[in-house]
Amino acid sequence: MRSLIFKKNFLKLIKVLEKGCFFAFLLTFPLGIKKTIYSFSLFRSDFFTAFLYPSEIFLIFTIFLFLIRFLFFEKNFFKIEKKDFFLIFFILVLFFKTIFSLNFFLSIYYFLRTIEGILLYFYLKFNFSFCSKKLFFGILALGGAFEGILALSQFLLQKSIGFYFLGEPKISYFIRNVAKFSTFDGRYIRSIGTFPHANLLACFLVLSLVSFFWLWFKKEEFFKKQVSQFRFKNFTFLIFWIIGIFLTFFGLLTSFSRSGFAAGFISSLALPVLFFKKKSFYYKRVKFLILILILFSIIGLVLFKDLIFVRVKISPNEPAVSYREIYFKIGKELTQKTKFLGVGLGNYLIAVQKFNLFSKYNLTLPWERQPVHNFYLLILDEIGIFGLVFFFLFLCLLLFEKKEGLEKHLFFYLILGWLLWAGFDHFFWTLYQGIIIFWLSLGIFASR
Repeated sequence: MRSLIFKKNFLKLIKVLEKGCFFAFLLTFPLGIKKTIYSFSLFRSDFFTAFLYPSEIFLIFTIFLFLIRFLFFEKNFFKIEKKDFFLIFFILVLFFKTIFSLNFFLSIYYFLRTIEGILLYFYLKFNFSFCSKKLFFGILALGGAFEGILALSQFLLQKSIGFYFLGEPKISYFIRNVAKFSTFDGRYIRSIGTFPHANLLACFLVLSLVSFFWLWFKKEEFFKKQVSQFRFKNFTFLIFWIIGIFLTFFGLLTSFSRSGFAAGFISSLALPVLFFKKKSFYYKRVKFLILILILFSIIGLVLFKDLIFVRVKISPNEPAVSYREIYFKIGKELTQKTKFLGVGLGNYLIAVQKFNLFSKYNLTLPWERQPVHNFYLLILDEIGIFGLVFFFLFLCLLLFEKKEGLEKHLFFYLILGWLLWAGFDHFFWTLYQGIIIFWLSLGIFASR
């Protein structure tokens, strides 16, 4: 009897600690706080440096506590599906291309970083119902509002505002390698929040916008049933919700991320589809949400019209386009040289330098040495055709599987936005926050 009571209390403790660690992870992963662990090259670059983020510690403890709960208490909810076998094959290819790589220790680091994302996917898939969805989406929305305040401040001041203790990078007009764009009035820096790049900020803010969508549709879950207090609480929620989504939306605007705008638009397509799909239940809420987004868009065009038009207009001569074209050519050449077998996980830049491809295209400055800005080509170049095929099969089975539920609907369009964005950037494969956002989105969509 005592052992039964002890076991029951121990399980309660495990659940409390697990939830605490997980929500601490959600709060901290957008922050740029990191500790340099080791540099794999004399060439100074984040791509050759191992970092440890506080949120990783929380995630590791979350997975550890989840495994204890699963192995010793709850053994009946872990079921591997057909699509997951392709993901397991993908992991095996990752492991194989880690062992046989140009720089083994660098590959180990990127292998562990990728496994973190995949473990987060499995955790959310089997465990999302265990988490408080209100708190989950509330934290992501709150994080978006905070990053929106930071982004707006950075753009208005055209420099960092001093939140370095939260990982805010030092940015200003006079610092090289800070994302800027030119207009007839001069040059402007793009806001980055606490992220290493404006595009990553935009990526997180799109995720936060979708979280605000969910909160709006499920707003009753925040209120108790007392009728006398409902109107006041509903009004209070509405005020905070409008302020939060306003800050997030305009933070996204000040990132001036073209891909971010496109991903945000694709994610918003979930609203009219939802409007026609379940008109009787969601009619008023979808209508209000669409009107809010249209109003914000009009205000944004009035305030930033010239800047937005400059960013939306794509010129083949601008650096953002011309460099991507060069990186794509380098990526294709590397594919041919490796005969579609890959150079090893995380070893793309090492291989490009080995074959002197940067010199071939006159990329001599340190900041010009970047991975190909194409998620799929980068996977092909690092782990080969087999890894890319298994990854595509996993995604296809996941996305074309029939899913029901509000978050599944919202995240289907969000993931479509990510997959489009992946054709023009690399951070879903190379940067910590990008990896987390990508696999977190897949995990929520795959959840029970």
